[in-house]
Amino acid sequence: MAFKKPIGTFLDEEENPLLEKSQAAMLGIGFDLTASFGKGTRLGPHAILAATRQVEFESGATGKRLDKKVRVHNLGMLEYDYKKKLSEKQVEKETKKMVNDAHKLLKKPVEQKKFLIVFGGDHSTTNATLNALTEKIEGKKIAWLRLDAHLDLREALEDNPLSHGSIGRRIFDKGIKQVFVGIRDQISTEEQEFIAKNNLADDVFYFATQPEEMYDERLPAWIAKENISFTDHFTSQQVQKILSKLDREYLFINIDIDALDANEFHGTGTPVPFGMNYRALNNLLYAVVKNAQEKNVKILGFDIVEVFPVLRDWKKGYSFENAAVTPNEMKAALLAYNLLNWVF
Repeated sequence: MAFKKPIGTFLDEEENPLLEKSQAAMLGIGFDLTASFGKGTRLGPHAILAATRQVEFESGATGKRLDKKVRVHNLGMLEYDYKKKLSEKQVEKETKKMVNDAHKLLKKPVEQKKFLIVFGGDHSTTNATLNALTEKIEGKKIAWLRLDAHLDLREALEDNPLSHGSIGRRIFDKGIKQVFVGIRDQISTEEQEFIAKNNLADDVFYFATQPEEMYDERLPAWIAKENISFTDHFTSQQVQKILSKLDREYLFINIDIDALDANEFHGTGTPVPFGMNYRALNNLLYAVVKNAQEKNVKILGFDIVEVFPVLRDWKKGYSFENAAVTPNEMKAALLAYNLLNWVF
């Protein structure tokens, strides 16, 4: 593991304001050891932060500068690079270490009630944020918006309970209310049974992967037809239903970028077609923030995970010059900018 001390932050290339004088804190966790398909998300945090330098501080809609509204303290960048293939036991051990490393850095800003911005890594990195938040806030007081193509409700994936494929179960372990948005309806038997057993079908919002007429017959207990979208966005009624379920005192927004259609965002660990378009995601997030503000729900922060840059030469690491394309990291950077702008 390498820890890179911050030079500048999300809104400033040169200066990093003190945590005590900041309203928000950001952390990068460059880890993709549990990725079960494409690897490369360990470079995601670096790429997103680099892309934020190209986002103008002024909002075109308001003309106000974001860096005048909020200070963001940069906690630094954790980077994990493994030169050889590890056994499943070693992967589990290294995942625990990553979660502990990141948890230590997140404890102080959580104690000081700072808004959190975390850039992953694969979805296992969310474990650190989850642990830090639930040390200070009772789980049943938190609603967790999961934007994802996958439920990640396996007890363990490849014998690793902290895997990217198990983060949904770990969130439930904390007693948190979880609302799933963007899920594709091709899910494992274990996950189907978990949803049915725990009566969670109404909290899962799907994008259909089959022709609409195939859903006309009686559906199983793990899917609610009114929660299925047959387009690349949710209807206004479905959006309102999603908002109505985010009814706890606190809210955390967890964005796995593969919630987007793979044709909109192919630089991710496990790309899946038939998902949400980028504008629909942007509009939904705006509605979520405004709904929380109207209902006095405190937004604890957000993370963006499973982003990886597409490089010309993977041995050289990330730079704009080595990127084959840059829309992936730019889209993630703009999402982060927008969320911060709307919250503050």
